[in-house]
Amino acid sequence: GKGVKANGPVTIWADPALKGALEALQPEFRKAHRAGWEITWKESGEIDTELSADSAPLVILCTAPLLGKLRVGGVADESSSRTFAGDRLAIVSNQERERAVPSVGDMVLLQIKGLAIGLPTTSVGYYAQQALVSDGAAKTVGEKTNGFASQQAAIDALLSGENDLAIVYASAAAQNP
Repeated sequence: GKGVKANGPVTIWADPALKGALEALQPEFRKAHRAGWEITWKESGEIDTELSADSAPLVILCTAPLLGKLRVGGVADESSSRTFAGDRLAIVSNQERERAVPSVGDMVLLQIKGLAIGLPTTSVGYYAQQALVSDGAAKTVGEKTNGFASQQAAIDALLSGENDLAIVYASAAAQNP
């Protein structure tokens, strides 16, 4: 296939939110595939705009909506689609906040200056927006929501004090104490 060079590494386009999980898997993957892999980190929105038949990698790790679009477009089929490295969203706060926020729905009760999330073209932003809607917080918190181009940018905005809450993957929150 296009994504594999003769005796070369497997080419992968992956959402940056999966970096920790993929780095943990790399030693095992190398045991089975000596050439390893070459990962290009791309948000799901970038994958969607840059993907063409000529540039398609062997493996694409992305959000469910993009996967659905890839299926409709004939790039991916149901038999090759798998759920990978499920990660939970977490609400994180800066050091100034005295109490943790137990759920997205509880944010409507708080006085916050800003909520950092990824843009809808990022996996973390897509799922954070879904959580806000499903927990009934989108209208109340929506005007205080600030979208960022990456999960790390949202974390940086929280750490700088620009926002006092962020919705990120739990694995990312654990890496940024």
